[in-house]
Amino acid sequence: MAERQLGYNKTKWEIEAQPGNQTIMHADKNVEINGIIYSPHRGKHESAISKGKIEVSDDGKTWRNAGAWEFSNMTNNPSPREYRLATPAKGQYIKITIKEPAEKPLQEVADIDVF
Repeated sequence: MAERQLGYNKTKWEIEAQPGNQTIMHADKNVEINGIIYSPHRGKHESAISKGKIEVSDDGKTWRNAGAWEFSNMTNNPSPREYRLATPAKGQYIKITIKEPAEKPLQEVADIDVF
């Protein structure tokens, strides 16, 4: 669904895992976001993101908080995790900010599905 909504397809992302580092996704148009499914890179469980936050924007400059997640036990159980926003958010830009990495300094993300 993320590929269809965002018009974007990438098989692996690497993010330097310093608190405050971000990745921004730009959709073709404003989309309603209900949550994400975060999948850490297979076989690299120590590079999972444990805590993060989601913000949305219409212009890529002014951001609105959409929610924050905390996934426990990512090191021992690196399965895909779903986070649902308390209230759906709309925006053309989606920013994901690392609040806390699991263990490693480089986070490898297999997939982030936006629904």
